Amino acid sequence: LNAKGRAACLCGSCSEGSDAPGPWLDEQTQRVEVAFVVYNSDYGLFSLVSVNFFFNRAGRIHKRVDVQSSWASDFARPFYELAIMVLCDMVWIVSLTYVFVCELSEIVKTVRSSKQRWYKSIWEEYIGLWNVVDWISIACAYLMV
Repeated sequence: LNAKGRAACLCGSCSEGSDAPGPWLDEQTQRVEVAFVVYNSDYGLFSLVSVNFFFNRAGRIHKRVDVQSSWASDFARPFYELAIMVLCDMVWIVSLTYVFVCELSEIVKTVRSSKQRWYKSIWEEYIGLWNVVDWISIACAYLMV
């Protein structure tokens, strides 16, 4: 402060008896990020705008602006894009159902070919590492839908 020709700091956070922390932007600051979400009702978009200010030791301030957008509704698109999306969703669901039915038929085949009770035959003959991995992946895939 003496170099600036002042005897006291002009901000209220540095005054004696103040409980507030010191200034948040000082000589030690390297980066400041400001981020906010904007909704564009004309296009139905949510946009996350983040602005980063980088301070170097020479006093120069570099800025970087990033914008990430997402549709507010999955169905607010042109018809051809919507048709492709629905077609891919249907292929995914049909493929997932095929894997589910194949795993169920494998369980039924294991139970029918065994002489033990159904729960023992499943536990001893069906349950294995890769079948558990299959069922976990099926459960996760259906949760994503």
